Amino acid sequence: MNIMLDNLIYDKNMSENLKQEFIKDIRRETINISFLVESLLKLSRLDANSVKFISKEVYIKDILEEAIKKLIFIVS
Repeated sequence: MNIMLDNLIYDKNMSENLKQEFIKDIRRETINISFLVESLLKLSRLDANSVKFISKEVYIKDILEEAIKKLIFIVS
């Protein structure tokens, strides 16, 4: 991401298409990093036993549909 940002800042002759591609790549990577940070925070809460689990019945179909929605957002 830093290399792409440096190129965006300092390469005055960069084509508009390449600029847009770099911006999309940077956006995708920031989303991925945010997801990783959130996951690490959740894991740290689990490790610290600060999360209380509630047992309830759930439908696998609902869980899978929600996971697919999130994956589609990350991939696009």
